Amino acid sequence: MTQRILCAALALCSAAPAEAADWWIVLQRDSGGNVHFAESGQLRRTGDLVIFWTHIFYRELTDGMKSARIQFEVNCATFEQRERRYLDYDANRNMIETGDNTDANGWREMAPDTAGAAYVRFACATPEQRHAQFNSIASNVDLFEVAEFYLDPRPIVVLPSN
Repeated sequence: MTQRILCAALALCSAAPAEAADWWIVLQRDSGGNVHFAESGQLRRTGDLVIFWTHIFYRELTDGMKSARIQFEVNCATFEQRERRYLDYDANRNMIETGDNTDANGWREMAPDTAGAAYVRFACATPEQRHAQFNSIASNVDLFEVAEFYLDPRPIVVLPSN
């Protein structure tokens, strides 16, 4: 509830129905402090298989990479996922590398309480479930700016000490 109020106050989340939103916050901070988003506008489902794009923003630069846009395919029946394509970006939002793993098998079962499990839940959710479980990003808000907000390690509210 607090999260939804915060999003509304900061105009980060969309008040529109789930179908109108493209980007969603899948995981605000993983164990490394990274922020994970997924996109629903181009999500394609065929039976139990779903293909969709994600965007991960890393707290720390890794080999010059600050974020990565990754296309995943998930199997909702087996709770498995594999990476299909990726685009890596530097801190200045410049693409620094791309790759295509479409022909590689690479299916992995997702462990509970991981970013991968959150992606599978997102991809396999109905629009109603997605709207209830995840926060959407308003279409007029820059995804990179939203990520920077969540990557900021400072507390959102500073309480006075007693």
